[in-house]
Amino acid sequence: MSYSLNEVEATAKKATRGAGYAWGIAEDAGKAVRFLCHSGLDGCGALARVLEGFEGQQMSERLPNRIGDRWRSQSDTCPLLFGTVISDTAQSLLDAPMKASNVRETLLLGPFAALAARGLQQVVTLQWGEGRFVTDGAHVECNGEPPKLSDVTIALGGVLKDPLPRATRVSPIDADWEILNKYAHRTYAPATEESRRKGAG
Repeated sequence: MSYSLNEVEATAKKATRGAGYAWGIAEDAGKAVRFLCHSGLDGCGALARVLEGFEGQQMSERLPNRIGDRWRSQSDTCPLLFGTVISDTAQSLLDAPMKASNVRETLLLGPFAALAARGLQQVVTLQWGEGRFVTDGAHVECNGEPPKLSDVTIALGGVLKDPLPRATRVSPIDADWEILNKYAHRTYAPATEESRRKGAG
């Protein structure tokens, strides 16, 4: 089954809200998944794994804090929450790279790197091990499989040699789409105490 980019963005946004994130983070997640899918990358799968992986965990445990020259969390670092750090502090990339430990689904940081690239009008590179995601804010080159858990570095610079082709329709794996819809449906639940705790309303 294929879906439009608008459908993917709306579903990702509702799913993130249904998983307990604030509406602002949910909106960012929707746009991030859309950007990845538009670039031909599996944004739906990455988000589904993040929502499932952090299910039942306190938001404070996945929130990144800066310790020395590195961002880290009590548990694994949530890419959606660290993504807002990248967006809010992109100007700091002019002085030094940003580093973070134990980031889940590193692919989801790519769109936030693209936002920084657009704001700074420079190419930005997201690196994990030997792999990298290079973007000028509009186009993307992704070399190496983005890991499910990794330390990352975001820095200015890089060369876009072979940008990925754009996609206008998205065909996510059925199981991933079902997970996103499971969380999205929580936003439609009656405003009971339980549904509020899970992010509805």
